[in-house]
Amino acid sequence: MKRRTMFGLMTAGALGLVAAGGAVAYGAHGGGRHAIMKRMVAAAIDDALDEAKATPDQRTQITEIRDRTFAAVEQARTSRHAHLEEGLRLFEADQVDPAQVEAFHRQADEERQRMREAI
Repeated sequence: MKRRTMFGLMTAGALGLVAAGGAVAYGAHGGGRHAIMKRMVAAAIDDALDEAKATPDQRTQITEIRDRTFAAVEQARTSRHAHLEEGLRLFEADQVDPAQVEAFHRQADEERQRMREAI
């Protein structure tokens, strides 16, 4: 290989590693798909408020509602992993206890109801 080709490959590899590290750091510190979606929803709400010529009081109330909804969605998102683990534990059990399965379904229904009320 030519020296120039080798240098180009090494530079591309180093830039790739830096980009991958940056992506991982971004995801670990509040970035990622959910943060992007949150910004998009907030921007859409702000645009709608601008178009409707909302008063500052109306903006404050809607912002509070938006923040409560975001908090409810974030809480559900963080508890989702534990819920999936519980479902997997029930699925892998040697004997399936219908009462535990029913409680599992009831818990999921209650969580969905909380989300409906929050939204």
